[in-house]
Amino acid sequence: MDDLFSFFSTRKVPRHIERRTTLKIKSAIAAGVFTIGAVAAGAGVAAAAPAPMRTEFIGNYATYEACAADGNSPKTGGTHWECIQVADGWDLHTY
Repeated sequence: MDDLFSFFSTRKVPRHIERRTTLKIKSAIAAGVFTIGAVAAGAGVAAAAPAPMRTEFIGNYATYEACAADGNSPKTGGTHWECIQVADGWDLHTY
């Protein structure tokens, strides 16, 4: 029976190579954990980013069509505008 398990007790790999391999595996695991932490932190920062600020409230409109018409007008809206539905109609905001 001793001959059967003698394969496991004999060293085939020198100790210095075994240590390097173990160190490489530990380094790979540490790098993976670091990467996962960095990705999780980045996702948290992205989720906490503030929404774009509305720079100016233009007015309240009864219909979306009227709000959009003033939003497209160069005098009141222009290129960056948004109509937001509120309880009493539509609010026009520009950026």
